[in-house]
Amino acid sequence: MKKLGIIFGIIFFISMSTVHALLYDGLVAYYPMNGNTNDVFGAYNLNIAGNVVPSTNNVAGGYSMNFTGTSNSRAYSTSTLMAWNQSRTTCLWMNQGELFNTSTYTFFSYTNSADSTHSGSLDTFDKDGGAYDFRLIGGNTNVIKYTNTSVNTWIYWCLVHNGSTTSSIYADGLLVSQGNADFAGSTSNRYFVIGGFNDNYNIKGLVDEVGIWNRSLSQAEITHLYNGGAGLAYPFNSIYNMNCTSCSPPYGDVIPPYETDDATPTFTFSTTTSQQCRIGDQNINYTAMGDSRNCTSDQSTQVTTCTLTAQDGIVDYNTTIYISCNTNEANNASIALPMLISSLDTPNSSEAIQQGIENSVIGGTGVTVYTNQKVYLRMLNGSTFTNTVDKVAVYGNQRWIFNYENMTALDGMFNLSPVVYSLNMKNMSVKAIRANVTAFINATKI
Repeated sequence: MKKLGIIFGIIFFISMSTVHALLYDGLVAYYPMNGNTNDVFGAYNLNIAGNVVPSTNNVAGGYSMNFTGTSNSRAYSTSTLMAWNQSRTTCLWMNQGELFNTSTYTFFSYTNSADSTHSGSLDTFDKDGGAYDFRLIGGNTNVIKYTNTSVNTWIYWCLVHNGSTTSSIYADGLLVSQGNADFAGSTSNRYFVIGGFNDNYNIKGLVDEVGIWNRSLSQAEITHLYNGGAGLAYPFNSIYNMNCTSCSPPYGDVIPPYETDDATPTFTFSTTTSQQCRIGDQNINYTAMGDSRNCTSDQSTQVTTCTLTAQDGIVDYNTTIYISCNTNEANNASIALPMLISSLDTPNSSEAIQQGIENSVIGGTGVTVYTNQKVYLRMLNGSTFTNTVDKVAVYGNQRWIFNYENMTALDGMFNLSPVVYSLNMKNMSVKAIRANVTAFINATKI
């Protein structure tokens, strides 16, 4: 049976509970950049110098910080975050405003404010025909590079150092460069700077969701943080073990695209923290969704069940429903579930047409309905239509012709007002078919 095809765009199938637990291991500081440069995990708030202002263009909800590129614009710590030679991972979302017009600009760096020596930074380097190499630099000599030309696009950068001589660059969850680049130079402890190297090499662009760990994150952890491009903000709340339980009873459907003929599907999933969630058809936060869209949660097991309510039932061929949880309230975030109606079997669509007729103003006594009826229409100009349609409803001197197709609508159907009205539908849910048939009759009945 062909049914509604549901594609869940942000599902993780890689041991989510394990990855989530590890993300707290070794976390030193986390900067959501939600209108400020405060550390929401530790005690390493950053000071702002120059022109660094909030922006609503963000990754995971709320705000990002706009580094305008003016001289001395940066955010910096006044204390050291970790020892100079320690393993570390530094990740951030960066939206580069323009290709830089000189050879070196610094996204972030670990630096000594006294001797101005690098101890590891992500820089632009070696301009070549409009392309820039991004480099992890250890000291002033050891460099690994990755060429990137994207502007006005959010990219998730992670720099990983193993505490010895090996360093790696990840872009959007993928390892793009690796080599020998240690954190050489001065053995002093290092301060952390975003948007420049001390007060030089200031970037122009947006920065969001900056995290620092005192260990090397794994590929799986970085992929998890990238979250398919949606980002995963601290406290790293996520959904896993997604199951569309109404899709294929009794076991459900755990592999996207999920398929169902239900316009109000039910999902169960696990959450990494205890939280309350709601489901709806708008990308709004938990509070805005309102109590009528509540899911049910078992706080002891952290398993949540969400059923889309009739007020938000699937109607259109392409639509999206959203899940929002109260722990994401500060970020005003929802989790998107893109939906796709692939097709409906003829028996289901024919029944939906019948129900739509019965729900209309001609429903009940006095209406005659013909199924799989061959019809012939001819206009005065000679245009004709001949085909077999799903339903023909007859009431008094009026006729309504209804047909539903999975993918391609019948060509050539037309109205002979006020006697004959034709409605040709395709790629709709059962709910949408019923609603369209009822509305069509109600609008054309004399």
